[in-house]
Amino acid sequence: MRTSARVLLAAAATILPATDVRSAAGSPFDALVFVVSARRPTTRLSSAELRQISLGRITRWKDGQRIVLAIRPAATPAGGAFFDHVVQMSDIDFSQNWLGIIFRGEATAPPRVLKSSEEVKRFLSKSSDALAYLLASELEPGDTSIRRLIIDGVRPDEPSYPLRLP
Repeated sequence: MRTSARVLLAAAATILPATDVRSAAGSPFDALVFVVSARRPTTRLSSAELRQISLGRITRWKDGQRIVLAIRPAATPAGGAFFDHVVQMSDIDFSQNWLGIIFRGEATAPPRVLKSSEEVKRFLSKSSDALAYLLASELEPGDTSIRRLIIDGVRPDEPSYPLRLP
C-alpha cells in the first residue's frame, strides 16, 4: 500500500501545477518599488518625475542635493521592468541618452548599475541621496533602512499602484 501511495503522489506532483507562494499569500503580482534611504525625507514622486529623473532631466532633490540614480541590468526582472515601464526605451537607447548628457556636461556620471538587490540595499545604506528600485518580492517587510516611495499618490502594496507587474 505504501508503494502505491508514493506512486500516486509522484504522479500527482507531475500533473498538478506547482502552487505559487505569492498567490497563496493573496498577492499574485509583483511590483517595481522605488526606494530611497530612510534618511532621505522624500516620500513620494509622480511617474513623470521618475521618468525625468531616470532620463537625467531632473538631477536634484527638492532640497538641492544631487540625485544619485542606481539601476539594475536590463537582463534582470527588475531592470527589464524599469526599461519597459519607467523609461520606456531599450537599455541601449538609455545608455546613449546618458552618454549625451555626460558629453554635454549636464551630469558627471551615468546611473550606477547594481547587479543584485543586496547591492542596492548596501548602496542605499551608504548614500542618503540615492534613488533605486527593487521588486516588491525582494523587499523584507520589517526593513526600516529604506523607504518605499509612493508613486502617483499610491503605495506599492495597493492594487492601483502604477508599477505593478503581472
